[in-house]
Amino acid sequence: MKKLILVALCLMMVPAIGLAQEPQLNLKAGTMQLGGTLAFSIDMAIPEEGDSTTGFKLNVAPTVGYFLMDNLELEGGLLFAMGFGDLYENAGKDLGFGVGAKYYIPMGRMAVYVGADIGMNFTMPDEGDTTKTLAIMVPAGIVYAMNANVALDLGLRFIYNMGLDDQGSFMTIPIGYFGVQAFF
Repeated sequence: MKKLILVALCLMMVPAIGLAQEPQLNLKAGTMQLGGTLAFSIDMAIPEEGDSTTGFKLNVAPTVGYFLMDNLELEGGLLFAMGFGDLYENAGKDLGFGVGAKYYIPMGRMAVYVGADIGMNFTMPDEGDTTKTLAIMVPAGIVYAMNANVALDLGLRFIYNMGLDDQGSFMTIPIGYFGVQAFF
């Protein structure tokens, strides 16, 4: 009887041990990824003389990807950015796309990633011509697994935009972004 109770107790502990394990994301070859990021910034122009001007900018960037091999993802994404407030009163809306690759380094419940993307960005003002830039991006961050298929994405995306319409080039080093990724 004691052996039967001991076996029953061991069998009841198997699900509890399985639940205690940390979820790991499926970053194997053949896995697909769907997700995106959202970034909101408060921008202020402070001239040496005169009043400062404040604006707000919203960036939405959905992504889709496919793992070519374990931990290496080929990805594509879109970008939509829109400014609000006095600083962006006459500014256009940004629409862009890009393709690239990310490499993930699994570390238990989370994974660190770094990548490289190239794409195009179009700024469409309310009046005037659309301007085009070639964008070279370096995303880096951490995905934190909520379960085996869903992760929170915290990261940075360094962006160098090279003007294609004689408007010059500029570099963006953001504070960061927040996103959600699904792996299936």
